[in-house]
Amino acid sequence: MGNVLRDPVLENEELFPPPPFGHRWKHALETTGASMHVLTKYREMIDMQKPDEVIWEPYPEAVIMDLPAYCSSGRAIWRTRAPLIFFCVVEMYHPDRVMRQFGLRQMIPPVQSTNIQLHKIDLRGKTDKDWSAEHSAYVCMWNERASNIATDESLEEPMDFYNPYMLWYRRITRRFMSPRGAIAEALAHGITSIHQLTLGDDVSIARIRDVVASILTAVHADYRMHNMPSSFQASHHSSHADTPSRHDTPLYTPSVPFNEFGTPHTPSVPPTMTFEAMEAFPFDTAPTSSRHFHASQ
Repeated sequence: MGNVLRDPVLENEELFPPPPFGHRWKHALETTGASMHVLTKYREMIDMQKPDEVIWEPYPEAVIMDLPAYCSSGRAIWRTRAPLIFFCVVEMYHPDRVMRQFGLRQMIPPVQSTNIQLHKIDLRGKTDKDWSAEHSAYVCMWNERASNIATDESLEEPMDFYNPYMLWYRRITRRFMSPRGAIAEALAHGITSIHQLTLGDDVSIARIRDVVASILTAVHADYRMHNMPSSFQASHHSSHADTPSRHDTPLYTPSVPFNEFGTPHTPSVPPTMTFEAMEAFPFDTAPTSSRHFHASQ
């Protein structure tokens, strides 16, 4: 009496076939099973990524060799500094800004002026326009594309933190996408400054240096301690050769001031690292990446 009767045919079978894809819109969208905070976390992870976690050369020789022939037919001019022309549209191509994608050393690129008039062109009343004559100067530049190739030395490893290009890049770019990313940089920058001040032989100073090094390692910023130019060390030691009062020595002055959103600005008072900001940073759960980020993304 207590046994449940089962159909032997349907016991291990689905009662109905899977519905068509259009069936998914039959009911209201449910997001209870999906995480909705991933965008914020992704931004934090990218802000805190280290150089060796990025695949700077997305198309190395091994990948190119496996591509169809038509994909590499124009390889000879992949690094040409020439205009790209499509009838009325002219856009300058600057491969010297992304040399690491070609496996080459990245130098500070030359300043390029953008021709505003090119971006103001519209096609109203220009149906009979001869664009080859209108853009003859750019056509001539394109015809010389094979003789204007950007090149440099090969680069196998990520660029050093104190490389002249990296110093320049951090000064001119927007570096952060999230407030936490900016806070993490403020912490790492301040601790690095302390580390630079503890390069003497005093025992107590050496203990401070060890603590600072452990903090930089915990926040995945230990690469800042390596290959530091002597000019950086000399500037810090020369400014602290005598024993200054604590009112004369700033605790932290970042090389690129930023606001709470991580965008560069010029404040009236140099920002300092507050205790609240340091508490807000998750030291024990610093984001890490399980996959490499491609420079082409």
